[in-house]
Amino acid sequence: MGLKYAVITSVTRDDLSDGGASIFAETIKAVKKRNP
Repeated sequence: MGLKYAVITSVTRDDLSDGGASIFAETIKAVKKRNP
């Protein structure tokens, strides 16, 4: 990706038991995998 910085935002998901934290964590892992 060639990025030095990225801002990833999300909303709290009231319909999910963890508030969407697991989706957010998986997103961060995917970004780090592509751009360590």
